[in-house]
Amino acid sequence: MRTVFKVNVGLMLAFFLCLGLVSGVGAKEFKEAASQDVEAFVAKNKGKIVIVNVFATWCAPCVTEVPDFVKAHTTYPEDKLAMLGVSIDEDKQELANFLTEQNIAYPVYRVGEEFAVKYHIESIPQTYIHDQSGKLYKRFEGMITFEELQEAIEHLLASSPESGDM
Repeated sequence: MRTVFKVNVGLMLAFFLCLGLVSGVGAKEFKEAASQDVEAFVAKNKGKIVIVNVFATWCAPCVTEVPDFVKAHTTYPEDKLAMLGVSIDEDKQELANFLTEQNIAYPVYRVGEEFAVKYHIESIPQTYIHDQSGKLYKRFEGMITFEELQEAIEHLLASSPESGDM
């Protein structure tokens, strides 16, 4: 009788896992954060190009550009590029579902109004590209394409001390 019970419990657990009813399953994790956490991420990744993309799941241009950020993240090696998504979403479950659906594998922070006020964010999406020293290289207001990301990344890679151009 124990064997049957173990099989049934196992089957029930598998069923709930498939439905995503067990905590943490089927959802990309994100971190609750503040502006200083974003600044710390940039500082921690000195030596790399750092791209910070401010978005929301309900923003159509934001949703449209996500595949380009995912492509950039997978195109460049981790020792050259660090990416951070910064969500202003209020709905945690919607954000978790979105991250899973979009296959976002880079870190995502969920921020509050304090972040938007500090960085004067009046519209989204916004993208901040920092050079290898952590200095802001470019800020894009509005949607950005993979080609624009690639152009900025390639420029910064070519002008880095390792490339011999400095």
